Amino acid sequence: SNSQTADWKTYTDNVIGLQFQYPSTWKSPRTTGSYTGVNPYSVVIRGTFNVYVSTTTTSDAFISNLNKNSRKEDVVVGGQKGIKIYFPDESEMFKGTKAIFIQFPNRTVVINYADEGSEINQINEQLLLTFKFNP
Repeated sequence: SNSQTADWKTYTDNVIGLQFQYPSTWKSPRTTGSYTGVNPYSVVIRGTFNVYVSTTTTSDAFISNLNKNSRKEDVVVGGQKGIKIYFPDESEMFKGTKAIFIQFPNRTVVINYADEGSEINQINEQLLLTFKFNP
């Protein structure tokens, strides 16, 4: 790994099937919700950076409900193709944040993170580069 992430810690989540690295100065990620319950299971990397999993809603369904002003682009995260959405500040859901929707055969993974100024944004993008999925 590169020098910027050399001292980062590794976090593995077997529910989502995800491994990533995060700065060693950050608190350990925690999980919330449940895989089958009403509140979606998610890994909270930071308060403003979450990874959700849904077994009931496809990424197409999520995206079709979005505000028409949302900008979309194709991305690859952890070797998986996804769609990145930039939510406008006036959107109801995920206001002023970015979300990446990745569709697996049995689940949809949603990575949602805020725009927080260039320094944190750079760390967030670096962190995304460390994502590895277990399909």
